[in-house]
Amino acid sequence: MLFPSDLAQLTGGQHGIQALREEWKRRLPGVLQPFLTWLSGYAYRGQQPLFPGKPWWVMVLMPVLLVAGGVLAGFVIVEHGGWTWLGLPFAWMAVVSGARTLQVQTFHQAVHGVLSGKAWLDRAITETLSTMICSQDFTAYRRDHAEIHHPTLASDEDPDKQFVIEVLKIEPGQTVEENRRLFWAALCSPRIHLVFLLGRLKANFVTAPPIRRLMSVVWWASVAATVLAHGMLWPLFLSFLLPQSLGYQASAVSQFLTEHLWFQMHLPGQSARQHHQSLLVNRHLGDWLPSPELQGLEWIREWLRWWTRLLTYHLFIRTTVLVGDLPVHGTHHLVPKDRGWTSAIFRSRELLAKAEGVPLQLIGSFGDMLAKVFESFAASPRLRPSESAMNFQATLAVATGM
Repeated sequence: MLFPSDLAQLTGGQHGIQALREEWKRRLPGVLQPFLTWLSGYAYRGQQPLFPGKPWWVMVLMPVLLVAGGVLAGFVIVEHGGWTWLGLPFAWMAVVSGARTLQVQTFHQAVHGVLSGKAWLDRAITETLSTMICSQDFTAYRRDHAEIHHPTLASDEDPDKQFVIEVLKIEPGQTVEENRRLFWAALCSPRIHLVFLLGRLKANFVTAPPIRRLMSVVWWASVAATVLAHGMLWPLFLSFLLPQSLGYQASAVSQFLTEHLWFQMHLPGQSARQHHQSLLVNRHLGDWLPSPELQGLEWIREWLRWWTRLLTYHLFIRTTVLVGDLPVHGTHHLVPKDRGWTSAIFRSRELLAKAEGVPLQLIGSFGDMLAKVFESFAASPRLRPSESAMNFQATLAVATGM
């Protein structure tokens, strides 16, 4: 397993994550609690946001500044060289984090009609920023996500499920080990990255509405002209194009695999609503604290291990894969038009308290979450050949809104 945690119980209802979070609150300094809430994606009972009532435009501006800051840092690093090259991975992380947050949070809330409260402004923001990061246009994303994915979650028509099957080639009926191997192969596969990139380019320059295609041509022609005029092709490639292609796409692959239990079987006697809820997951990163009974070198070793995992592994996943409000994405599916989205992590507790059912709570490391999803894959029957056949053009189409 990829960096397995020591959690005795990976999954559970609200009580599992509540217990973990309450332990963190009880045994760790209060000054760390806002950071721990953000990282785990779960607020302890009674906790209030550090900045309540954040304006929607701040939530849009933050990832834009993150991308811009990462690109600027990349240019500075390439220019100065030497020891500054050590900072390039962190610049890449900033670009990937910002761009993915724009896609899965900003554009996502826009196509649900709750980003700013003004339909024309939601569209304008999405069209402008999605042009700059080469992702799907507003109309196509709203169709694929709000009009198909939500009402037909994990069905054969769901483009997100098709992405898992047709692009990643990860299917039900295969063992956990087989699909884990395919996952790592997908992350490193030139074919998959090429399909993903061609799908994004097609969505921007071929299938988008005319005005959106014009925006793409003008933007990227301007970027190309500026870069060539000032001899900045290499800095642009390293600071923006590389993380915006390989990094962005690797993040999307990782996130989509664990977003839902894509092949959870419809159990006998289960209603359509109950089955829909059984597909939903919330993903909370974190480990139980070391036992308070430990002493000496064992105490030091276990606490070093806990902090190392938190500040390296879990923090890396939170900033590059489970970005924005993705830890509580399952709650979003229960209340997709919640206007309190700027405080989604805090709102999740309140919304779930009123809901008839709750998403499965996945707690632990990303590797744990991946294994849980693959267990549900393994428990499902294999697809018939005709069920997994898709031509190249159709494959490009499902690799656009990720």
